[in-house]
Amino acid sequence: MTAHDERIDTLLALALTFGMSAASDTTAHDGAQASGVGAARAALNPQMLSQFASLPESERQSVAAQLAHYKKLSHDAQERWLARVLIGVNANNATDHLDPHVHPTHIAEALREEPAQIQALILRQLPPHLADFCARTLNPTPLRDGTKNAPAKSSAVKSGNASGSSLKSGGAFSSSKPDDSPHADAPQRQKLLKIIRRSFLKRFVSAIQLPRPTQLDLLARSDLARLFRALGVREMAIACRGERQAANIAQIWRRFPPEDMRVFAEQMATPEEIEPRRIALAEEIIEEALSVDSDPVGVLDYTGLRLLSFVMRQRDPLCIAYTLQKLPADLSDYFQRMLRHAPLSSGDDLIPLLVEEVEVLAANVHRAARKAATADRAGAAHEH
Repeated sequence: MTAHDERIDTLLALALTFGMSAASDTTAHDGAQASGVGAARAALNPQMLSQFASLPESERQSVAAQLAHYKKLSHDAQERWLARVLIGVNANNATDHLDPHVHPTHIAEALREEPAQIQALILRQLPPHLADFCARTLNPTPLRDGTKNAPAKSSAVKSGNASGSSLKSGGAFSSSKPDDSPHADAPQRQKLLKIIRRSFLKRFVSAIQLPRPTQLDLLARSDLARLFRALGVREMAIACRGERQAANIAQIWRRFPPEDMRVFAEQMATPEEIEPRRIALAEEIIEEALSVDSDPVGVLDYTGLRLLSFVMRQRDPLCIAYTLQKLPADLSDYFQRMLRHAPLSSGDDLIPLLVEEVEVLAANVHRAARKAATADRAGAAHEH
């Protein structure tokens, strides 16, 4: 089963379960006996598909097709299908924790693809500052009936920090906050909320899923940006040892930010024997970077990303996804396009060396970040 098929099954199963729960609640409220068959029939009312109005047309069609197939099943077969799908959500390394390094823009974009009812339920269980960021990022648009998507109007979105600040470890979905519906304490409702959480969290990679994490994987979101820059500066220094790009680099390096200029000068003054083919690769990357961006800072960042793309292509898909989700969504898309570029001719046989270089720099960046954090804590303690 593909990821798309699994998503369609999960969306339909959740919609059916919502419908059955609502039908059972209504019947019980009227004082009648709620039967499984009656609830199932109520769940299949024509209005059910309106829950998916905010989905892309292709997904709405897939849900409708799967619903048509579901209706043809016997009652027992329907119950077995529903149980299988919902049990599957809880399997496959499902987790109740959102990795703290996921960039908030990825959470907002993932929510954009969910039906409005699920959007509202997820927003209720995010930390207030993150829920507020996601709700504002979604920019709800009018639905077909003229109403607005739920997130912007949800009372669950409390005012808070509007920035996409980093999440505390386990801060999102780590505990079940009570739902604010009249039936919040019903065991079935809590079970359903857990299934929704896990279904949503399967969109992201957690550190515990990574096979043999490396120094690169340990970097926080802000540390990744520092790594890109450090890789770019080093690549500039390597390219200067050749002849093809030395003149071009000489024209722009004095416009680097002060700290990058200092590091570049130090690396240029450090005697280091570098293979000609490694210098040729650096020259090729710089030539490409200069053709893409004329701003010195942009050239540095592009160079760092381009070099990292050589290493990332060789990594486990989970490790790639874990790094991509740390970047802002637009930069993540840009980097994915870069990963699909044809590799430069000089780089194929240098991959082991490039991996070593990246891991050494990642360890340095990680070490510097920990040192700075320790100094900040010491300074804060001294002030108090």
